[in-house]
Amino acid sequence: MQVITELRALLQLRDFRRLFTVRVVSQAGDGMFQVGLASLLLFSPRARGPHRPSPARSR
Repeated sequence: MQVITELRALLQLRDFRRLFTVRVVSQAGDGMFQVGLASLLLFSPRARGPHRPSPARSR
């Protein structure tokens, strides 16, 4: 396959590997930020409001 041959040639270039690494790390950091933000908004006790008790207090 020509695509695999071209990818192997690109991965041999130092600058491309550096750019690729920076992009992967950047995307991973963005994903972790989004997960943290979503969990803060979805699982925050303050976001429940006064009308919904938290599961720990529903006994």
